[in-house]
Amino acid sequence: MPCPLLPREYTHLGWLPISLVGALSLAAGAVLGMGAARALPSVLTPPLTAVGAFAFTALMQTTLGRTQTATASGVPSTEPNRISLLSPAVQDVRDTLHTLSPAVHLGQTIWLLGMAATGFALLVAASRRARLLALAPVLAGAAIALLVLPSAPSRMYVLDKAAAEPVCAGPVCVTRTHQAQLADVAGPGRKALDLLHAALGSRAPVTVRETPPCCRREPRRSGRDGWCPSTSTTTSSPPRRATS
Repeated sequence: MPCPLLPREYTHLGWLPISLVGALSLAAGAVLGMGAARALPSVLTPPLTAVGAFAFTALMQTTLGRTQTATASGVPSTEPNRISLLSPAVQDVRDTLHTLSPAVHLGQTIWLLGMAATGFALLVAASRRARLLALAPVLAGAAIALLVLPSAPSRMYVLDKAAAEPVCAGPVCVTRTHQAQLADVAGPGRKALDLLHAALGSRAPVTVRETPPCCRREPRRSGRDGWCPSTSTTTSSPPRRATS
């Protein structure tokens, strides 16, 4: 039967750091663009700056931001590396139960603050020497960010434990992200368990659970796929007594 006391939607604040970093990237890019125009006053500066930003983002998603690796069967492949995280347009997360790790947010914030500081310094610089010194914040920010940013995909994307927390209606459980669908699957889940119990007896499973992705985002050379599969609904059986 439906569970009227359960909230129909999963609400959280996990979007907040991602949105703040995105807003900071827009502000830092705007200040850096104004600083570049101040340092190089030309009609070509705005379009060249825009093309450069686009090329930087594209490279972060392709060659510079990818590491060559191979699957367990020897098929060549690539995976994101820490350089790719210098772009706010990170590799997309392939399932709803993973999110960016705190180290990613921290590293990107340091890098973007350095970029904004360089843009502001270029805006107020009055000499060639001052313009050269203005490059120090963005270079320092990049160096520190690369030390903070994780190098392995398994540390870039982490399981959102709050989103993966089970919400149950009797023997049927789903993750908190999908709790709005619990009332729809609880009835069919119980019916399936009853049918299995009638057919298998004590060997029948006793619960139906949505399980979060079991694999980790590790290099493919280790034999595991670098991206986790979608979540699936599985059944579990009661433990059996050990026999000699």
